[in-house]
Amino acid sequence: MSSLLSLPPRPGEIPLRAFIRPTTSPLCVDAFSEIFLSMEKKLGEGKTFFISLKKRALRKN
Repeated sequence: MSSLLSLPPRPGEIPLRAFIRPTTSPLCVDAFSEIFLSMEKKLGEGKTFFISLKKRALRKN
């Protein structure tokens, strides 16, 4: 399971935590953090989420 968490993002993706972290992207926090944090609770903590900035898609490892 730990190998899944260490997978690098695909081209054009960044880790979701970096995307919504206030120190990295303050404008995104209000819009996305509540939605994605509730998804994390449903899908399981410790999972790595990636968001594609080009395709605006979300996938889970």
